[in-house]
Amino acid sequence: ASVINSYLRDPEVRKNTNASEKARIEGLISSMDYAESKSRLVNQAVLFRGIGGAFADQIRAQARYTEPGYASTSYDFSVTYRYASQYQRDSEGYANILVLQRDGGDYALFVDERERELIIPKGTTWDLVKEVKAEKIVLRASFRPIYPEKTYTKVRFLYIKESK
Repeated sequence: ASVINSYLRDPEVRKNTNASEKARIEGLISSMDYAESKSRLVNQAVLFRGIGGAFADQIRAQARYTEPGYASTSYDFSVTYRYASQYQRDSEGYANILVLQRDGGDYALFVDERERELIIPKGTTWDLVKEVKAEKIVLRASFRPIYPEKTYTKVRFLYIKESK
């Protein structure tokens, strides 16, 4: 998926991709689009996506963004927190996490239970609804988190909704 997303997100990557690799990647994109078109949520879901500080700043400044690639999300906050807190804390020490509410009937491709991952279709446009900083979080979920911790610290939640 990283090769596909690099190709979709970066014009330089597309420009420097040779013809046979371009054909291969575009075939994978076509397959992903087909799978996404057949994958709708039955019920409402709250999904999380960890992002870096620079990307969070961009979303906060513009209040709207379009994701040219496929956005990897998880319904398990602990998975997203682990990724965002270990690899992507910003200059203030916050793990930046997008919070997306998806309704029944919305497209989302379930990938695996290992990371409780769902992929959101490429080209989705999002509006920033609100930002909430939390110094300490105690997680309560209807399932056992993959990475349970007593508390989760320093999280900036960016609540976004799809522009329809």
